[in-house]
Amino acid sequence: MAAILAIGFSCDNSSGKKTDSGADRGPADAGSGDGAGAVGFDGDRRQPLTPADDVQFIDFFVPHHQAAIEMASMEIDNGADPAVKAMAAQMKTSQMEEIAMLREARRALTAVAESPAPPEDTHMSADMAVMKSVSGTQLDKLFLEEMIPHHAGALPVAHRATTTLSRSDLRTMAVAIYDAQAREIGDMKLMLGEPTGGGATVATTVGGAADGGSGFTAVDTSVRGDRRLPYTPADDLAFIDFFVSHHQMAIEMANMIVERGQRADVKTLAQSIKDAQTNEIAQMRSARQALTNVADSPAAPPDSHMMADQAAMMALSGEALDRHFLEEMIPHHAAGVPVAHRGRPRLQRADMKELALKIFAAQAREIGEMHTMWRQGQDGGAPDAMPGN
Repeated sequence: MAAILAIGFSCDNSSGKKTDSGADRGPADAGSGDGAGAVGFDGDRRQPLTPADDVQFIDFFVPHHQAAIEMASMEIDNGADPAVKAMAAQMKTSQMEEIAMLREARRALTAVAESPAPPEDTHMSADMAVMKSVSGTQLDKLFLEEMIPHHAGALPVAHRATTTLSRSDLRTMAVAIYDAQAREIGDMKLMLGEPTGGGATVATTVGGAADGGSGFTAVDTSVRGDRRLPYTPADDLAFIDFFVSHHQMAIEMANMIVERGQRADVKTLAQSIKDAQTNEIAQMRSARQALTNVADSPAAPPDSHMMADQAAMMALSGEALDRHFLEEMIPHHAAGVPVAHRGRPRLQRADMKELALKIFAAQAREIGEMHTMWRQGQDGGAPDAMPGN
């Protein structure tokens, strides 16, 4: 069965170590079992968390799932749309089961079942407060708008975790999270624009929320040394400097598919991503020139995990490259969704606000499309093809 994620990466736990500063390490290079080189963050959280070991994986996903369960419970109790409520109930059930499994694994590893509380995420707390103040179709919309980036924040972590985890049950769970949450992001994106059973639409504007009633809150969050909190751009310049480098990496991956891929649907998607993001980079550079008199964004800190994955892609072609592209682009898109979501209320320029919404919508939709393509390419469609499983 085709292996998902980092082709050729070792699952030996030596491939993920933690530095004294708490920064993660990713795989050293494609196809090697050597220890990884350190990833330097230098205060920049554009690089997704790579859990260094089983305990760190557990301590990420327990509070992450708990936040999702809290949002799902609000939707179950006070939402209006039967399909959204059913999805929330399914999420709550599955994630409660996963928390129980994670706690049991943590007890076996450390003799302590409970994960430590993460630092407060003031953005999420503010959004939860807004959700508690509404009901019906307003809550349906907010639930979907908040759960899409929340799910997206988990995809890169689940994706990268399979190269560092030791326990096979946790690696299996990482695959299940990757599979389920990618699928659900696509489903939720569709729900945001589809009619509800009562004839209304889930996309009803939430009145009274910050940022013109869009449902997005304007509360920022500090890092406090923990990268479980998705990156929130402080202003237009930070937004631009995140997405220029993020788009450039996506374009590099898309070019490989256009040149050496096999599947027509994957090549069409890659060309679409390339065209759209090339245009968006030009738009952001023009805005940056107007803001700072400098069009080019500074280089982002190196991401050794992503560089290794790109090196693996360069050695592939045909069906193997198609598969690896989907496996890498899903979490890459997912890393951008929370940033677009959280950045919008911080932005001043109307064109950048519009671009943030466009990125949020496009990348959430494309995650669902890529997940469908990935599942179609799996032998038997079983989501258990991780390294080491």
